[in-house]
Amino acid sequence: MNNKIVGVIEGILITALGVIMAIYGGGSALDTYFAIICLVSGVTLAVMAIIGLSKKAPLNFGLVILATIFIFVGAFLFTDYLTFAALINLLVIVLMGLGSGLVICGIYSLVKKNIIVAIAQLLVGVLIIVFTILFLTVNDFRTVFWLVMGILIAVYGVFVIIDSLVLKSQSKK
Repeated sequence: MNNKIVGVIEGILITALGVIMAIYGGGSALDTYFAIICLVSGVTLAVMAIIGLSKKAPLNFGLVILATIFIFVGAFLFTDYLTFAALINLLVIVLMGLGSGLVICGIYSLVKKNIIVAIAQLLVGVLIIVFTILFLTVNDFRTVFWLVMGILIAVYGVFVIIDSLVLKSQSKK
């Protein structure tokens, strides 16, 4: 398939996800949509791994593992065992761990007298921790979060479409 068509389809899917997120705010409509995206992504990655095998290349275990994860997440999102909100809460907890790790690295960098790196790590780590705590504890913050994230994702989708249609055709000239 043409890269321009793939880019436009990708942009449309991303824009639709952003609009759904902004309107429904992480509701059940996202479960089905995200499940479809995960299944399609997983199958695509599996096909890429198989195509790599047909070209006598060694098996790309990264693709196989990622494809398996996407397929399982997509399948579980179609059941009642897993929801998009649960995935987001898991991601928020992982982000809180990342923020804590950055704070620890910032303290270590301070001890090693690397002040600029330490300040950057501490600032980013503390901001991540504050936003994750706000997301987990304040319901009004979640509403604003979903609206802002939906708008940002939709705008990104529009840029993907523009990039596919305009910028890639200009680079061929």
